[in-house]
Amino acid sequence: MGKQKRGEKKPRYLMKRQPRIFSRFYLAEIDMIMEDRLSRDVICRGKRKSVSNITMAGNDNITEYDLISKLPEEILCSIIPFLTMREAVTTSVLSRRWRYLWRTSLSLDFDVTNMTGDNSHMCGFRTQDPNYSQQDNDGFVRWVNQILALHCGARIESFRVEHWLGVEYSHDIDQWIQFAVDKKVQKLDIHLSKANSFSWLGQLYVFPYWLFSQDGGMGSTLKHLSLSACTLSLPPNFSSFSNLTSLTLKNTCVTEEIVLKILSNCLCLQWLSIADCCCPNRLKFASGCPPLKLKHLNISCCNYLKEIDICDAVNLASFEYRGCMLSRILFKNSAAVARLCFCTVWDPLAGVKYALSSIANDFPQLETLLLTSPHIKEDMIPKSIPTFTKLKHLVLMFIGSHPESLMELTTSLLKASPLLYKLELHLPIPSGKNKIVQEKIPLESELCSRHKQLREVEMYNFHGDQKEVELLVYLLNYAISLEKIKICRSLRIYQGDGEWLNPGSPSTIRRKQVHKMLRGKVPSAAKLIVM
Repeated sequence: MGKQKRGEKKPRYLMKRQPRIFSRFYLAEIDMIMEDRLSRDVICRGKRKSVSNITMAGNDNITEYDLISKLPEEILCSIIPFLTMREAVTTSVLSRRWRYLWRTSLSLDFDVTNMTGDNSHMCGFRTQDPNYSQQDNDGFVRWVNQILALHCGARIESFRVEHWLGVEYSHDIDQWIQFAVDKKVQKLDIHLSKANSFSWLGQLYVFPYWLFSQDGGMGSTLKHLSLSACTLSLPPNFSSFSNLTSLTLKNTCVTEEIVLKILSNCLCLQWLSIADCCCPNRLKFASGCPPLKLKHLNISCCNYLKEIDICDAVNLASFEYRGCMLSRILFKNSAAVARLCFCTVWDPLAGVKYALSSIANDFPQLETLLLTSPHIKEDMIPKSIPTFTKLKHLVLMFIGSHPESLMELTTSLLKASPLLYKLELHLPIPSGKNKIVQEKIPLESELCSRHKQLREVEMYNFHGDQKEVELLVYLLNYAISLEKIKICRSLRIYQGDGEWLNPGSPSTIRRKQVHKMLRGKVPSAAKLIVM
């Protein structure tokens, strides 16, 4: 890839990487799984007796100013996993002691950022960029092969490939996965997404599950598997995924038969995420006997899906659904869900009616609710909402909503949630009709009752719009036990599975303006944070 000329438009695959934020589920066991999936070095935090099979060069030539190279080998090796692949390789020039250290890295991460050194993100996963040629793909494959040929560690914990590669590279990808299997990998991510994946489902890379059964019948070390634009079709009685804890499938074809084979073969599976997949009208999640160990289930943007049946999920605590309004959600012999994310993007009216009239009754044990529905109008909000008897954390995402619904929807849900502890509001982009408010705005109506349990309020994408300030002032007066209010001027978009995307810079309103408009309104016992 040649050097970009001055004034030349930057290709989409070299656009700046969008910051990602991961929020807790507030469910201890699921939070542990998420940390295990995301962290690069959380699987083995214990003290290592033998870090590598490389004999470190002596430090006779280390100057008195090179204090880093004087550190013990255990400390030096613990630094490498926190570096990118490119940074880790670059450490070989620091000194003789560092020359071969990166070759025993426990975490191998291959994408455009690591190859080019540009802090970029491969937007081509969603937009197949014509600027990224066959020659560039060949160069990426050669680079991965060179790194793997130089790696001489006895094992690895994490292996990730994120690049749009077609079936013509199947042989190379198979060899990479074989390398990871031989090194006893525990976390494997293979992301090969392209634009319009559904149009070429017959050409998806076939994930070589059989490579994990070459251990003499013993279960593989794999704990976390994430696949994008890959076909996963397990045979009956496949026991090599006996230690698999989490599985994520994106941009592929998922049938009821595939789901059944996954659940019946992966008996320790606790986390299952299916997103942007081609699915039939109905999916059933059941394994028969024994009952499912599944604790978190996410189904997102599977457009043809109409019915979901969840059976014998006695441990299910978290359920996420984003997509068209379903005609049926059935929970049979399953645990009462404590955390729910519900978003009907393409059928907002039906989604709002269901969310505000039925969720409280259908999920009586709910403690955390993430609710998103665009284009909410005031007349779509029912006058009476069933009570959420156990709800403690409410996240409202007003994506594309009409500004006049901010106050009405928020106050209605607050009144229906007497035990609410934390309220998180993700505001819509203002219409531009309302100017930034700098003067005090009195309440238009008297507060007939106040919330006694609400302790924390967070507002994101705050612009200082009049409706936003009115809602903020209302909350400051309504929550008599408020301890913290956080105002963030930047936008956050929920991606699912606890992941948030921070796509842009903060709004134009300054911190001083926010403090000025709230002067004298924040209770003395509450802490105001403006970001």
